[in-house]
Amino acid sequence: MAQNDIDLLSLLPYIPPAELSYQEWVNVGMALKEAGYSASDWEEWSRNDSRYHPGECEKKWNTFRGAASPITGGTLVQMAKEHGWRPSSGDGPGYELGWDDIIGGRDGVLVDKGWLEGKDVHEPATELGCAVIYCHHHSKGGQGQKRSMDRASGSGVFARDPDALIDMIELEVTDAVVQTELDKEVVTLCIDYLDTMADTIDTTGFYRALWYDFLIDGNPILIPDDDIQISKEDLDGEDSGRDESGYMHRIRLREGVRSIPLSYWSLNHAEYKYMESLFSGKPEFTVLYKDPDGNEQTFTAYRSKHSITLRNHRTGEYRNYSFNVIEC
Repeated sequence: MAQNDIDLLSLLPYIPPAELSYQEWVNVGMALKEAGYSASDWEEWSRNDSRYHPGECEKKWNTFRGAASPITGGTLVQMAKEHGWRPSSGDGPGYELGWDDIIGGRDGVLVDKGWLEGKDVHEPATELGCAVIYCHHHSKGGQGQKRSMDRASGSGVFARDPDALIDMIELEVTDAVVQTELDKEVVTLCIDYLDTMADTIDTTGFYRALWYDFLIDGNPILIPDDDIQISKEDLDGEDSGRDESGYMHRIRLREGVRSIPLSYWSLNHAEYKYMESLFSGKPEFTVLYKDPDGNEQTFTAYRSKHSITLRNHRTGEYRNYSFNVIEC
C-alpha cells in the first residue's frame, strides 16, 4: 500500500458484504489484492455474510492474476461512499478536500472517478433539474492527433464520465479552409438564385438540368453534352475565296471574334422548345458565361444557323442539335 493512499481496510466496515452481488464481492477482493493487502483481510470482512464459506476467499484470491484495466481502490472508495462514508482531513495527506477547505501548502488532493460517478454530482443535478458543467484545460503540446477525451491535462478521468463533451482547439486558417468557406457562400448564393429562377422557368418534361453558368439574356441554357471551348476566330467577308486562277482572296472583316460551339446529342420536345425560345426573334442577345475558374465574360452575340440531323416523330426526340454562339 502506498504511503499516501487511504487505508482501504478502514472502508470495509461501511460496505456490508451481505448486500453485495457475487461480482461486487469479487471486485472487493480484486481491489484489495491490487492495493497490496492479503487474502486474510478479504476473508475477515467476508465472514459478515451468511453466504460465507471457509476457504473460498483463499481459493478465489489465487485466481486474481491482474488485468490490463485492474479493479483499484477507487472502487472501494465509491462503494463506501454509497453506504455513507465521507473522507475527512484525518485520512492523511491524500484526503479529499471539502467545499469549504482552504488549499494551502503542499497538501495532496485525492480525486477519484467515484466523485464524478457518485451522488456528489449526479444527485444535485437530478434533484434540482440542472446540468453540471465542468471546464478543464488541455495538457501541454499539440492536441490535434489526440482524441478529444485524451486532451485534458491530468489522468483523463474527468473526460470519460460526462454525458456530453465539448472540446475546443485553435483552428489553423489555411488557404484550403478559406476556400471551403468561400465555396459555401457561393453554393448558398446559387441555391438562392435557383429558387428565384424556379418560379419563372417551367421545367416540366426536362431531363437535362439548367446551366446557370451560361445565360442568354439572363436565362440559363440546358447543359450541353460537350465541354465549352471558347475560340477566337477571324471573320471573312462573303467575297473571300479563290478566283478562277486559284489565287486566294481573303477579305477579313473582324479579328479575334469569340465563338462558342454548343451541341446536344438528344433533346426531347420540351427541351428543344425551351432552347429555341431563348433565341426566337433575337438577332442578337447578351451572353454571360462563367468559366471553371470563376471568371465571368459578358458580350453581345448572335446565333449561327442550327442543325438537326434527325427527329423521331414517334418519340418527339431531336438528335444532334448544334449551333455556335458568335460574338457580335
